[in-house]
Amino acid sequence: MIIHQPNTTLSRHRSPVFRTDRPLLVVLIFFVVWGGVGIGTPVNALDPYNQTLINNLMSKGSECYSNGDYSCTWAAFESAHKVDPGNSGVLFVHGYYLSRAGNNTGALEKMDAALALSPQNARMWYEKGKVLDKLGRFAESGSSYDRAEELNPALRVSATARFPLNVLVRNAALIIVAGGFFLLGTYIYFRERRRKFIIRK
Repeated sequence: MIIHQPNTTLSRHRSPVFRTDRPLLVVLIFFVVWGGVGIGTPVNALDPYNQTLINNLMSKGSECYSNGDYSCTWAAFESAHKVDPGNSGVLFVHGYYLSRAGNNTGALEKMDAALALSPQNARMWYEKGKVLDKLGRFAESGSSYDRAEELNPALRVSATARFPLNVLVRNAALIIVAGGFFLLGTYIYFRERRRKFIIRK
């Protein structure tokens, strides 16, 4: 294992502490420490220094995101990936934050890379489904949700949360109004045709 030497940003003896009060960070660190595979299945175990380095970088990325500094966020996550390229948790968290920032295409790319390393991770399949939903790729998101549920029944997505039901429910008012206008227009059209027919007679 090649140990990455400390630099002026993160020191072996004195690492800065990046604080955040967001519960999400607990989940973030969990995925990174366990490699994103699953409970009790650590992979790519690093020496304590490099593991601390990754944790600090991921914490920094989260803190930068909270402060609206996205360039700092992506740089921190990329640095963590360089320390341990085989850590699917780093890729997953990077993708998760990309999705939160509105870059769902980039998020999907990172999540696909994470799943290539950890195909049995139910949570990753679930979050990928949410990203695909945002991209309007509902058939694919359904497959991702099915896979997540297969691996972990607790992650079952209800029928009303899936397309097309979710689209119908969320846009019910718009659909009703549009349907009303359609029916009204149809009524007026045929009424006018009938009136003209009677006049001709």
